[in-house]
Amino acid sequence: YGVLRNLDRRFFNAFGGATNYSGSMCWSSGYRAQEYDFGRVESSDWSDLLEAKTIILWGRDPAVTSIHMVPYLRGAQEKGAKIIVINPLRVKSVNFCDEYISVKPGTDGALALGIAYTILNERWLDLEFVRQHVEGFEEYAHLVRQYPPAKVSKITGIDKEQIYQLAKAIAKEKPASLVIGYGLQRYTNGGKTVRGIDSLMAITGNIGKAGACAHYAQGVNSQLLNKLSGESLAQVRRSYPVSAIAEKLTKAEDPSIKAIFVTRSNPVSQLPHTTKVLEAFNRVDFVAVVDFFFNDTAARANLVLPCTTVFEDIDLISTCWNNYLTLAEPVLAPKGEAKPDWQIFCELALKLQLDNFWPQRFEELKEQLQQIAGTGVIKTEKTGYQVWRSSLWEQVAYEWLKEALDSEAAVAAQLSIESLKQGPQRNPLAPQMAWQALDFATPSGKYELFSKMAEVETGYGLPEYVEIAEGDSNPLVAGEYPYFFLTPHPVKQMHSQFADDKDLNWPQVLLHPETAKLLYLANMDKVIVESPRGQLTGLVQINQNIRQDTVVIEEGTWIKNGGGVNFLTSDLIADMGEGTPYYDCRCTVKKIVDHIS
Repeated sequence: YGVLRNLDRRFFNAFGGATNYSGSMCWSSGYRAQEYDFGRVESSDWSDLLEAKTIILWGRDPAVTSIHMVPYLRGAQEKGAKIIVINPLRVKSVNFCDEYISVKPGTDGALALGIAYTILNERWLDLEFVRQHVEGFEEYAHLVRQYPPAKVSKITGIDKEQIYQLAKAIAKEKPASLVIGYGLQRYTNGGKTVRGIDSLMAITGNIGKAGACAHYAQGVNSQLLNKLSGESLAQVRRSYPVSAIAEKLTKAEDPSIKAIFVTRSNPVSQLPHTTKVLEAFNRVDFVAVVDFFFNDTAARANLVLPCTTVFEDIDLISTCWNNYLTLAEPVLAPKGEAKPDWQIFCELALKLQLDNFWPQRFEELKEQLQQIAGTGVIKTEKTGYQVWRSSLWEQVAYEWLKEALDSEAAVAAQLSIESLKQGPQRNPLAPQMAWQALDFATPSGKYELFSKMAEVETGYGLPEYVEIAEGDSNPLVAGEYPYFFLTPHPVKQMHSQFADDKDLNWPQVLLHPETAKLLYLANMDKVIVESPRGQLTGLVQINQNIRQDTVVIEEGTWIKNGGGVNFLTSDLIADMGEGTPYYDCRCTVKKIVDHIS
């Protein structure tokens, strides 16, 4: 999320353009869904959770992935709020919450419609809010009538009484806040699922009030700063959806792909359908990687450029999960010949004489940069520790940050390097309470249950439930691949980062005790987990927190360390926002029996 790390994009745009990816491996299906519903993505500050009476962690596990949210959840509990977890897995956050509901993977959208059915049937909707601020209610009500609790119970595996109580909590125990995770939109129906969940807040009037919000992400931070990626510099541009980019790269023509340049990612390990990713990498003439780990992608590169970590670098940090802007300055000395990502691209721009790479403010610095480019760094003393950096490059970093802060909004808010050195600054564009003025950014100016834009772009104007690609009715997976395959975030690392200190090992294959019993498996048995696309070897770990219809392996373990969960996942494209449906995957588990001669 560092602002200066956008200079990789700027370099290639200044170079004339390059093939890049669109969409996201993370959040884009849900993000686009909220844009259809609200017009833009906007969430209240987490402190607003303290005003909620009902909080539902829907597919979110703050105890692992958002630990800085937990104090607000605890504070809400102390004030009397009830916290409910909806998740296929009994995640860590369940330990401090009040209720846990296990939903069948990929069916959250049906659950939302079943809850809506109960709200409408019991006359619990906020009729005045709907009349004044909601578009498309009649069409939505017609859809909801098709999902009575009995039908939804069969789809989701959730008892009818639980559906009733969820509806009552959202509609009657107000204000209610939904904290929506990214996992539930990692299916081919993920965008529609988030739209269905959002709709519950609209029909109950849980929008624009203290303690009432559909928390998903912060979308206003990007409006604060000048973008340094230089999109207008590109003469030509081409992009492919990130989830399917491997196959697209192998088939690209006019021109075909000759080289791959990787920054800020580990695609060989982390992109879906690893077999296709490896094929794409093997087909090109040259691969360059900028990284601070010699990971699975770096191991397949012709050239690896070592870069600094966030602890050794200067940058301006904004995130999708809070409204603060933070100036990060180095606290450790870079190792070896490592340079900041942004410096690497500045030096490349100098070497290739890309004058359009540089904003006007750099005219006086460019000549000095030409003299030191490629000559390394000097050692300086700073407040008791050694920092390896050139004072001129430090000046360059701050000039880029000044360029980012030279936006109308940042200037009006009096944001500057000097003010940020005093501590994190809140984004003045971000409201404390989302949609308090009820001035939605949709074409109608209202919350849109029916979105014409969504209909045009996706074929679905309403938050309809559509079974996932590898659902029970898919003849390719039913029977032969009976288990859902989920790959949640690891607790002790950031995706595949910080995983390089592990010895060669087999990943843990988490199974429910009854599933293990059915397959005649015990703890530490060696098994093959197989999907229609590939397989992976692992060791059984019996775990009560796993559903009987689900197999779990944490993502992020490197292939060379025995990992590689994405050998199993598909390169399908989700329904909205060109998202990546990692969890839309079925598998089977087979015991490996040692050969006896």
